[in-house]
Amino acid sequence: MKKLILSMALLATMGATATAQDINNGTPLMPNRPLSSGELFQGMSRAIPTGRVVLPYGLDVTFDKTVHLIFPAPIRYVDLGSQNIIAGKAEDAENVLRVKA
Repeated sequence: MKKLILSMALLATMGATATAQDINNGTPLMPNRPLSSGELFQGMSRAIPTGRVVLPYGLDVTFDKTVHLIFPAPIRYVDLGSQNIIAGKAEDAENVLRVKA
């Protein structure tokens, strides 16, 4: 009796794994093309509203001149991104950044 129950349980688990979910109403869960950046999190991400997007601004930096960037709020952190750039906050102002290449 024990062997019969054990063999039925084994057959039931084998049947359950054989019918694992890989198709959703006839369409595959993963498309046959590479995912775009908006699809990578599959519904867990949201689009950024147009008014909240910060557009990049080109800035020419040389070693001969120091460029001062003035921000509307105090600067908390600066990430240079390159060893060829020198940057630092101005001494008297919390919202001014000095940049030199």
